[in-house]
Amino acid sequence: MTAKVKGAKPIGPRVAKGATDVAVVNFVEDGFTAFGNVWYRGQTCSVERGTEDWGLTLDEEGKSWMEYDEDTQIYHYGRRMFRAGTWAGGAYDLDEPHLSDEDRETLERIAAAEAEPPRAPATRGSRRRADRPPLP
Repeated sequence: MTAKVKGAKPIGPRVAKGATDVAVVNFVEDGFTAFGNVWYRGQTCSVERGTEDWGLTLDEEGKSWMEYDEDTQIYHYGRRMFRAGTWAGGAYDLDEPHLSDEDRETLERIAAAEAEPPRAPATRGSRRRADRPPLP
């Protein structure tokens, strides 16, 4: 879901090539705010430890939010916002406990719509109301 848009600026901190000590998280909920950006489900954020950007992730106790476990995230944010590692991609697992019923229903509708064959584009005649007679 980290779409590349031509001419778009990269979001989040930049990690130097060859960096070895990098923390990576992928977001599982929409709305997490960090580095002046609102992060959405499926996006991935990488930060090299020991850099100025890493310092921005530290809380008052010196622990990075990028290293919070699920319980700590729930304590701070009320729900799990991210997981360690890169986004695995692919479809959502509808059995995941973090999905709300509304999210699960939405994903089921999306999956059903993607399974339908594509429709032919509407023509002028196909949009005519059924209760009107055809034009002469």
